[in-house]
Amino acid sequence: MRSLLIAAAVAAAASLAGVAQSTANAAPPVAVEIQAHPLSFSPEFGPWSATGGIDDSGGYVRTDARTSPPDRPFGVPGPFKEVFVFTGSLGTFTIKAEERDTGTELTGVWQIESGTGDYQDASGHGTVSFSASPGLFTLTLIGVVSKVG
Repeated sequence: MRSLLIAAAVAAAASLAGVAQSTANAAPPVAVEIQAHPLSFSPEFGPWSATGGIDDSGGYVRTDARTSPPDRPFGVPGPFKEVFVFTGSLGTFTIKAEERDTGTELTGVWQIESGTGDYQDASGHGTVSFSASPGLFTLTLIGVVSKVG
């Protein structure tokens, strides 16, 4: 009986050692900055580029936008949600953003929802900001990503 308990304890320890070892090898998240430049707002689309944990560029499109409450006109201060699809040379990834228009700035958070190609297993999240200068609008997503590639 005692040898059976010892054998069970050794088997349990061996199985846990494999789990602990595999998680120790996980790569830490890497900083990323994604800049998207809308050329149109209805529908919203334009070029994008990223540096850091994602080193790619291409085109993006906003596939969904909703205000809260639902009958609040877009552009009037308040919360809203958007979904963006970014397509680059390494694949495609979808970002869901939850933002707030304060009337003087746009701020919020984002996260990767899904991806294809090198972005198939990617995860990431961060903050959203929007800036405008004459002739150039910029949606900036800053945060961290992991499992890219």
